[in-house]
Amino acid sequence: MIAFVYDIIYLISLSLIPTLWAVCHAYEDVRTLPVFLVSFTVSAIILIFIHIKNTGKIILGGVLITIAAASAFLLPEDIRSSFMEGHPWLATAILIPAIVTIIGKFLCSFRFVRPVISGILAAALAYVMFNGIDIPKAVVSFAFFFVLCSFADEIQTGWKKLGKLESKKHIVFISPFLILFLVLMLIFPAKEEPYDWALAKKIAQTAYDNYYRIREYLQSLGQRDSADSFLGFSEFAAIGDGSGDNDKKVLEVTQITGNSSYAYLAGKTFDTFEDLEWKKTYEDSDMDSLTDCLETLYAARLYSGELYTDYIRHGQLDIRVLNMHTTHLFTPHKYYNFTYMSDEIPYISNGGDPFSEERMTYGDVYSAEYFRLNTDSPEFEGFLENIPADDEDEWIRTQNSFYLKHIPYISLEELEMYRERMNEVYLSEPDISPELKEYLDEFFEDCTTDAEKLRKLEKLFNSMRYNIRVGAVPEDVDTTSEFLDYLIFEKQEGYCVYYASAFVLISRYIGIPSRFVQGYRIELHNRGSAVVTENCAHAWPECYIEGIGWIAYEPTPGFRISNRWKTSSELAEEKELVSTVNEDYVYEPEVELPDIETEEHEEADPIDWRYPALIAAASLAAALLLLIIIRLAGRIRYALSSDEKKYNIIFARNMKLLRIAGLSKPDEETFEEFGKRAEKEIPRNLLAFIDTYEAYAYRGDDITGKDVTVIHDNNSGIIDHIKKTGIRGRISLVGYYLFMT
Repeated sequence: MIAFVYDIIYLISLSLIPTLWAVCHAYEDVRTLPVFLVSFTVSAIILIFIHIKNTGKIILGGVLITIAAASAFLLPEDIRSSFMEGHPWLATAILIPAIVTIIGKFLCSFRFVRPVISGILAAALAYVMFNGIDIPKAVVSFAFFFVLCSFADEIQTGWKKLGKLESKKHIVFISPFLILFLVLMLIFPAKEEPYDWALAKKIAQTAYDNYYRIREYLQSLGQRDSADSFLGFSEFAAIGDGSGDNDKKVLEVTQITGNSSYAYLAGKTFDTFEDLEWKKTYEDSDMDSLTDCLETLYAARLYSGELYTDYIRHGQLDIRVLNMHTTHLFTPHKYYNFTYMSDEIPYISNGGDPFSEERMTYGDVYSAEYFRLNTDSPEFEGFLENIPADDEDEWIRTQNSFYLKHIPYISLEELEMYRERMNEVYLSEPDISPELKEYLDEFFEDCTTDAEKLRKLEKLFNSMRYNIRVGAVPEDVDTTSEFLDYLIFEKQEGYCVYYASAFVLISRYIGIPSRFVQGYRIELHNRGSAVVTENCAHAWPECYIEGIGWIAYEPTPGFRISNRWKTSSELAEEKELVSTVNEDYVYEPEVELPDIETEEHEEADPIDWRYPALIAAASLAAALLLLIIIRLAGRIRYALSSDEKKYNIIFARNMKLLRIAGLSKPDEETFEEFGKRAEKEIPRNLLAFIDTYEAYAYRGDDITGKDVTVIHDNNSGIIDHIKKTGIRGRISLVGYYLFMT
């Protein structure tokens, strides 16, 4: 009995874990209790079958076969079909516990297996908990119960125990407390949201940040700015062989305001293209970026008045430095302010590129405020193509409304000087072949504005092919003219540096100031944050449209993503469509339909109890029939046995009766000692068979017919003695009579 309860504790809980998880995962509308009852019954039947004697196995097997046969032949087809269709989870709830119980019984016979299974379950529970995975509470409860039982089983193996309490007995003894704990776990409600471990995560993140901060600092000693060695941040940008993938994490970008699909973070701008290399020669005041933001905001207000937010809006990104030490401030297009830990960052500008005065390393976070442009809106094209005349009053109002109140006033004359400077620095005419000139003149022939030309040029390059491993340009291509001819007329394939370079050079040829920018392109997909790796490095062109400001373009094939918001006119049009009523509509009164006669049906009884009763009766009949057959077979076998065999059979029955009476013989006790102890409870004359068996077992005396008669009389006397003990003794004899063979 101890072994049976021990197996119940371990194996049923083990079988319920995968069963409940599989059924609840596959059938979300199934309640846990029916699954538990079916699975528990299946595992319990298998364990009963394993532990009972041969007689019980025959009877139990016969009953199960009878139930299956009766269900197949007595139940009508429509009832069987509807039952299985209404309970598709039954097959899973029967098959899984059956397999797990049988395999588990074999594996758990090896003591080391239970700790291994417990370790796996504990690791799985920890993984589920820390990752907030949603699984049924019952699965967690039974997994924790198995781990707890195994832990209790293991720690008591080394204890010094009083008496002869075995390991299995100890677990069975404390099982009520363990089961009570399981019931409490199942009863008490669980939180809908998983525990977020905020404090633990904060401690772990702090330790992680400090470790990498120290590592980056040590690596930075005596070294140059690490950003300079990353793709896109060398001292010059060259047309080369491309680059392989590198997934080293360098930044983390969090979108605070705005709802952008992507972000471009500029690291360095270049103005001069020589020997197929971009170089930076322009170095000027810190006001270039602020002036650019003011000019664009000013142009939008001139163009649309109070509706300027159709074209330009405020945005903010938090940028966290990861595996780098750098003074580069990676900036979104049209940035105008930085803050670091709620304080403004002192920075210097080198030709429009901002640099922090202090080197940043792992964990440093700064916030960049910038203007988002609605570049993909059809109305934005009209904004770019209709440049209004300057208005000094509006220029002043624009500065007064600007987000930064402490910036010095910039006059219209200074704005004009800035425009001239941009033309001077970024409008050097490139060397272009006569063939390309002829092609471009014809290509732009129908364009009337600079914005139209730039958009058409962008579409031209977007129609080509992207290939990061395009290979180096041929050795005979070593001038600007030869590179452009090679890309446009021959190769029509390359990566971002190719297309951004060609775009800038051709833009300058048609009279539009342009610059080459290298940095990182991050796809946000309107998410809160994204990690930037080195393989996010990218190059793109920016073009200066006088009266509007710098506008970024994306000529690299496959990299353009639509990023826009609806303008006020589009919203008004949608509202008008929703509220429009068809004036030709003629109201027609509702037509009264005739009543439909419906037949009243009596509510059917959901369960026809006749069939369960028939199956139960058939099972009981099968059990009784098998019991009768077994008893008859036992009597026949007994009648054909020798005196010695008969004596051994009755002796086993008598020892079973003594156990029912509360007298069990330990292995270390002799029969003589057992007989003297039993005399205190049972009359001596009923225990004569013990002395005979001792002489037979130890001295080899023969068993005679008289000995068989005596042991038969002892058997009847012990039964009568047990009956006199009361109702408890009589109930105990029922099992003896049922399974005695």
